[in-house]
Amino acid sequence: MNYELIKFGMMIENASDENYQDYYELVKEYFFDEISGNDYISEKSARVLDKYKSVKVTKEFVKKYKSSYRMLKHFDLNDIVVAWMDDDKIVGACAVNKSDDDYGYRWITMIEVTPEYRKQGIGYEILDYCVKKLHANALGVRKTNKAAISMYLKYGFHVMWETRTQLKMTIK
Repeated sequence: MNYELIKFGMMIENASDENYQDYYELVKEYFFDEISGNDYISEKSARVLDKYKSVKVTKEFVKKYKSSYRMLKHFDLNDIVVAWMDDDKIVGACAVNKSDDDYGYRWITMIEVTPEYRKQGIGYEILDYCVKKLHANALGVRKTNKAAISMYLKYGFHVMWETRTQLKMTIK
């Protein structure tokens, strides 16, 4: 697969699977926009999730995998729940409320990536899926989860309010 590193719609460099991470780190250093958080990877490029099969999570799915994956205990089947599979292994999953609350927020209730698949951009792509495909615009995160907070801020979420233990974040 080839990837395009993009800045203002102009292709900077083509990269292959073998050298993509090297190019990405190099280009990101020079082109990361600290104000908007955009790292200019185009929609058609580097979609890590594309190589995994997405499945709607059902009661049967939970029954089959819950003993091996803690993440399956963190959601409500009344939400829209999607998991990504690598053969018979769960890569990651998300859950989003089916409808907006009284204030117009559609909450992401869970985003998790299996430990062996972390540090590959999968969490960011799951977040992108939640916002663009499931129309989520709000989430809660533990104040101690610095990695997730950083990712959400980079994506464009901002803190609307906080509780003793959580930040409540929204995106326009």
